Amino acid sequence: METNRSKKTQAFFYILCIFCIAGLVELALLFNPAFAGPNSEAGCAVDMGIYTHNYSDEITKNHIEPSIAAESGQTVFAMIVAQNVNDLDTYKIEALFDPTRLKFIQGFEENRFEGINNILKKFYGATLGFQAVRQRPGKVIIANTLVDNNRNEAPEGSGVLAILEFETLDANPDNFIWLDSVHFVDSDGNNDAVTKRLRGAVNGSF
Repeated sequence: METNRSKKTQAFFYILCIFCIAGLVELALLFNPAFAGPNSEAGCAVDMGIYTHNYSDEITKNHIEPSIAAESGQTVFAMIVAQNVNDLDTYKIEALFDPTRLKFIQGFEENRFEGINNILKKFYGATLGFQAVRQRPGKVIIANTLVDNNRNEAPEGSGVLAILEFETLDANPDNFIWLDSVHFVDSDGNNDAVTKRLRGAVNGSF
């Protein structure tokens, strides 16, 4: 009984933390409307090639795999990649997909075993808490932020924001994952809506 109660308590605090982090990101976006800030020329891409991640600091398709072949019932991973960022402190991303063709399993901040580190930790900053939550069928909200508003810890260049795991539900071509909304906030609270976005595909291409 005590064990079950302890597990329920841990689950409650985990869910509470997710809502707190989401609230902090929403406040950062709400009180800092988008304008031409330091990340107005940044980009964001969906990379379907999880084993190639030696990204260039500028916006480029180098090492960005636009598609991956997969059979129905197969697990695939999509990396969400920030490109050409400056002084990045917080991000919020809305990723969309067809829920009749892809099933969202879970999201990861990074995969250190594969040498994939989250870009927010590039300069040894600590993150408050990564989240990748299914808001509704076909939509995942991704958010993360640095603990401190420290310009020395806020990264520049390109790197991984999230890794999303999916299960394929069919083997037809042109099964897309696209970024409907991307916001980058710097350590001064400047909020930029990122318009340079590349989608990814399972069994398809651009």
